[in-house]
Amino acid sequence: MRRSPAQPVATLPGARLPAEQLEIRRPVSFLDEWSRAQLVFFGGKGGVGKTTMAAAAGMAIARRSTPDGRRILVLSVDPAHSLGDSLGQPVGAKAVPVQDVDGLWAAELDAASLADAFSKENIESLRTLLDRGTLLDRSDINSLLDLTLPGVDEVMAVVEIARLLEEREWDLILVDTAPTGHALRFLAMPDEMKRWIGALDVMQRKYRYLRRHFSGRKRLPPDAAEQFLTDFYGKVEKAREIFVARDRAEFVPVAIAEPMAFAETERLLRELAGLGLHPKRLIVNQLIGPSTCMFCAARNRHQLSAFAAATASAHLELLPVPCFPGEVRGPSELNRVVSVLEHLADKPVVLEDLMDAVPLKRRRLRRPVERRRGDPLVLRKGTRFTFFGGKGGVGKTSLAAAAGLHLAGANPDKRVLLFSTDPAHSMADCFGVSLGPDVVPVAADNLFACEQDAEELFERFKDRYGHSITDIFETLTSSGVKVRFEKESMEQFASLSPPAVDEIMFLKSVMELAESGQFDRIVLDTAPTGHVLRFLELPELAHAWLRAIFKVLIKYGRTASGEMLDLARSLRRFQAVLTDAAQAEFVVVSVAEQMVVRESERLLEHLSRLGIDCREVVFNKLIPKSKCGLCRRTREVQEGHLASFRKAHPGLCVISAPLFAQPIAGLAAVRDLESVLFSAKGKR
Repeated sequence: MRRSPAQPVATLPGARLPAEQLEIRRPVSFLDEWSRAQLVFFGGKGGVGKTTMAAAAGMAIARRSTPDGRRILVLSVDPAHSLGDSLGQPVGAKAVPVQDVDGLWAAELDAASLADAFSKENIESLRTLLDRGTLLDRSDINSLLDLTLPGVDEVMAVVEIARLLEEREWDLILVDTAPTGHALRFLAMPDEMKRWIGALDVMQRKYRYLRRHFSGRKRLPPDAAEQFLTDFYGKVEKAREIFVARDRAEFVPVAIAEPMAFAETERLLRELAGLGLHPKRLIVNQLIGPSTCMFCAARNRHQLSAFAAATASAHLELLPVPCFPGEVRGPSELNRVVSVLEHLADKPVVLEDLMDAVPLKRRRLRRPVERRRGDPLVLRKGTRFTFFGGKGGVGKTSLAAAAGLHLAGANPDKRVLLFSTDPAHSMADCFGVSLGPDVVPVAADNLFACEQDAEELFERFKDRYGHSITDIFETLTSSGVKVRFEKESMEQFASLSPPAVDEIMFLKSVMELAESGQFDRIVLDTAPTGHVLRFLELPELAHAWLRAIFKVLIKYGRTASGEMLDLARSLRRFQAVLTDAAQAEFVVVSVAEQMVVRESERLLEHLSRLGIDCREVVFNKLIPKSKCGLCRRTREVQEGHLASFRKAHPGLCVISAPLFAQPIAGLAAVRDLESVLFSAKGKR
């Protein structure tokens, strides 16, 4: 966090941070900087408040820009939207005015509808391109184009933003991104899409060569299909240029002062630099100041320690936002965040030397009421797979780690594996150990874990299945006669990464580990809601694609390789496991806030439609009872949501787990969580 010479002290409106922790830095109105940009992205770990910050920033900028008549759009590209919940009003795919804020609109990207509209608009060009570049007939082409494309969310987000930038309807677009791993996929997507377009273009070279040869003309104007490629490439390239232009776009990381959140933020900053994006500022949300409440005081102390250890983000200007009681949702609560942002913009501050805060031992502290344990979480015996899923930031990784530890301890003769399907892994941070792609023991002789990289897995996949991929593209692009055009086209397509590379590769790795017979139980720490659903839907989608490919291979006199047939069978077996309650269980993790509860209910509906068994919901991070105003108000809100959820879902086993003052980082903290989560009611 950028430091500056000491100047007069300023305070934050409504903040619990003491004045002695704050110092003025050079006056820069970041709200005015954002107002002059075209794109501002808000990203970071799940649950840190990205949606809240995007909405509040939009409100603050709109109010400063009202006399200029600027049009500002807050756009959510997270497949599990919560922008409407945050604003407290209906928001859909079509931009709607934000109530009582002139010049501000909001929209939630509907990737499936956009993909359908894109396909209908460009279907003839796509058919023509495939017709020229492959040996497929129209019926084969139509059957392939009718298939659902896995990973459509990031692709259509880029397409839609490219369209919005081209049409210039909005002066500024504030983008509420998906959590870290998939936000990075989205930001890298323009380059990947350019490679796809390039591969399609290579497929047209033979057509252009023949067209020039038989016409006798060296130059020919592009037809409609070729013009589509040129125009589409131009739109994607323009979006990519704006993404990395420092005067036209800014990526604003959002974090909370916890070791796991800062560790993920530091990895995010490194990945962003590789993409050519260099953030200037870091929003640190939910800050607790020194307090006479023992629980709040302990949280403050751990936040200060996390700040002291966060070195990679030291060059960023810090935008501190305090923790508010209850929940920040709806216009009145958002206005409190807006006030903080406006104050920071007019009188910017930076936290300086946080470890010199007022010593807690000099304060008279109030002890919160002792926590009482709720009902324990009971994982069913005999299941092979246990999934922990929910909105980002609810504690999926911590609960999965505690569950793995519990299963290993309760079943010393069984081998338990912890596997993360979130591309932004944090299992290593949770245990405080180093993890990589290889399965290694953690915490117990029979508990194992790994953190795999999807791109690495894809390269291994191509090495292993390379000849099968070659066979497929040879079938599509030649008739036994290899010429330069077909060879180059085949090589281009075989090198491309599929849109949903994370889900595809993690699914394949999980299947291989499950079928290896090495592990009796596999506990999966999943990606946040929108992307775990993509992971769970993938077996059926991938199987549909393989069936279509096999059909084409047979039609053109080829047979599927043994490896591809094995992959298809493995997919089918995994799909059967997912829908078998005796083999798989899904534990939904939530917190008692309305935005999160609504997302949890949507997740439960999706799981039901997919036929996946879910009987347990863990409401995590329940504040202890206390006379402290912050704790008391937040606890009242939590208890209200918890009671309403239990009433609405009488058939579910609803378990509550407390918020710990210290972050769940390190084996001792994981053991504490395991003890609370799996101990019988009333026992310590």
